[in-house]
Amino acid sequence: MSPVPNRTNSPPRRRPPARTPTSSTRQSPPRGRDSRFWVRFRILTPRELADELRRQVIEDTLRAGSDARLEWPRHGMVQDVSAGVGDIDVLVLVLTGSHDKIDPPAC
Repeated sequence: MSPVPNRTNSPPRRRPPARTPTSSTRQSPPRGRDSRFWVRFRILTPRELADELRRQVIEDTLRAGSDARLEWPRHGMVQDVSAGVGDIDVLVLVLTGSHDKIDPPAC
């Protein structure tokens, strides 16, 4: 377990190990031409995108570096940061939708 940074002089709290990734989070993110299929399977939207918008989404996805595309599903998504959430002192608005297949409202 790694120490959780805090802003006090108290000893660092310990956080539990990250949750085990589910089968959906272990899937490799879209890479190269495979991104077109990822988008077509409607991971991003509940229905088919218009041609122009679909091209834009594919171009934007391909523009990201491969390290960034790999990092989020393999490490970022499953990292448990709950122990440090109490130290965050900013206004936050979390939006989710009923069609979200990655982080549905029930999570």
